[in-house]
Amino acid sequence: PMTESDLARAEGKLGPLPAAYRRFLLDVPAAERREWLPHWYSAVGPLVRRNRGIRRHPHGLTVWHPDGTEHPWPADWLLIGDADGERCVFLRPDAPGVWE
Repeated sequence: PMTESDLARAEGKLGPLPAAYRRFLLDVPAAERREWLPHWYSAVGPLVRRNRGIRRHPHGLTVWHPDGTEHPWPADWLLIGDADGERCVFLRPDAPGVWE
Protein backbone atom coordinates (compact mmCIF):
# COMPACT_ATOMS: atom_id res chain seq x y z
CA PRO A 1 0.00 0.00 0.00
CA MET A 2 0.98 3.63 -0.22
CA THR A 3 2.39 5.29 2.86
CA GLU A 4 1.33 8.48 4.59
CA SER A 5 4.45 10.05 3.09
CA ASP A 6 3.34 8.99 -0.43
CA LEU A 7 -0.09 10.47 0.12
CA ALA A 8 1.38 13.69 1.52
CA ARG A 9 3.46 14.05 -1.67
CA ALA A 10 0.38 13.48 -3.85
CA GLU A 11 -1.73 15.90 -1.81
CA GLY A 12 1.04 18.49 -1.92
CA LYS A 13 0.70 18.48 -5.71
CA LEU A 14 -3.04 17.79 -6.17
CA GLY A 15 -4.73 19.03 -3.01
CA PRO A 16 -6.63 16.88 -0.49
CA LEU A 17 -7.62 13.41 -1.64
CA PRO A 18 -11.09 12.08 -0.77
CA ALA A 19 -11.05 10.31 2.61
CA ALA A 20 -12.34 6.96 1.31
CA TYR A 21 -9.74 6.92 -1.46
CA ARG A 22 -7.00 7.79 1.01
CA ARG A 23 -8.04 4.90 3.25
CA PHE A 24 -8.14 2.55 0.26
CA LEU A 25 -4.61 3.49 -0.80
CA LEU A 26 -3.31 3.05 2.74
CA ASP A 27 -5.12 -0.18 3.62
CA VAL A 28 -5.39 -2.37 0.52
CA PRO A 29 -2.29 -4.49 -0.12
CA ALA A 30 -0.59 -3.72 -3.44
CA ALA A 31 -0.95 -7.33 -4.64
CA GLU A 32 -4.70 -7.18 -4.08
CA ARG A 33 -4.97 -3.86 -5.92
CA ARG A 34 -3.05 -5.35 -8.85
CA GLU A 35 -5.26 -8.43 -8.91
CA TRP A 36 -8.68 -6.82 -8.58
CA LEU A 37 -8.14 -3.27 -9.78
CA PRO A 38 -5.32 -3.40 -12.33
CA HIS A 39 -6.22 -0.11 -13.99
CA TRP A 40 -6.02 1.99 -10.84
CA TYR A 41 -2.93 4.09 -10.24
CA SER A 42 -0.99 2.48 -7.40
CA ALA A 43 1.93 4.91 -7.23
CA VAL A 44 2.16 8.64 -6.65
CA GLY A 45 3.90 9.45 -9.97
CA PRO A 46 1.16 8.31 -12.38
CA LEU A 47 -1.60 9.71 -10.15
CA VAL A 48 -0.01 13.15 -10.07
CA ARG A 49 1.12 13.22 -13.73
CA ARG A 50 -2.26 12.27 -15.17
CA ASN A 51 -4.22 14.66 -12.96
CA ARG A 52 -1.86 17.57 -13.58
CA GLY A 53 -2.09 16.93 -17.32
CA ILE A 54 -5.87 16.90 -17.27
CA ARG A 55 -6.01 20.06 -15.19
CA ARG A 56 -3.73 21.83 -17.69
CA HIS A 57 -5.67 20.51 -20.70
CA PRO A 58 -9.25 19.69 -19.61
CA HIS A 59 -10.38 19.25 -23.23
CA GLY A 60 -7.93 16.37 -23.63
CA LEU A 61 -10.32 14.11 -21.75
CA THR A 62 -14.04 14.75 -21.99
CA VAL A 63 -17.07 13.36 -20.19
CA TRP A 64 -20.57 12.65 -21.41
CA HIS A 65 -23.35 14.04 -19.26
CA PRO A 66 -26.70 12.26 -18.92
CA ASP A 67 -28.27 14.83 -21.26
CA GLY A 68 -26.08 13.49 -24.08
CA THR A 69 -23.70 16.45 -24.29
CA GLU A 70 -19.92 16.23 -24.10
CA HIS A 71 -17.99 18.47 -21.70
CA PRO A 72 -14.36 19.07 -20.69
CA TRP A 73 -13.11 17.09 -17.71
CA PRO A 74 -14.44 18.82 -14.53
CA ALA A 75 -11.66 20.43 -12.50
CA ASP A 76 -12.87 18.92 -9.23
CA TRP A 77 -12.85 15.29 -10.45
CA LEU A 78 -9.88 13.11 -9.60
CA LEU A 79 -8.62 10.61 -12.16
CA ILE A 80 -7.53 7.48 -10.28
CA GLY A 81 -6.96 5.08 -13.16
CA ASP A 82 -7.23 4.49 -16.86
CA ALA A 83 -8.63 1.28 -18.35
CA ASP A 84 -8.09 2.34 -21.96
CA GLY A 85 -8.61 5.38 -24.17
CA GLU A 86 -12.38 5.32 -23.71
CA ARG A 87 -12.85 4.49 -20.05
CA CYS A 88 -11.32 6.23 -17.09
CA VAL A 89 -11.86 5.57 -13.43
CA PHE A 90 -12.48 8.66 -11.33
CA LEU A 91 -13.87 10.01 -8.11
CA ARG A 92 -16.58 12.62 -8.19
CA PRO A 93 -16.73 14.86 -5.12
CA ASP A 94 -20.53 15.16 -5.08
CA ALA A 95 -21.22 11.42 -4.96
CA PRO A 96 -19.71 8.60 -2.92
CA GLY A 97 -17.84 5.80 -4.60
CA VAL A 98 -15.91 5.33 -7.78
CA TRP A 99 -17.27 6.01 -11.25
CA GLU A 100 -16.11 4.68 -14.57
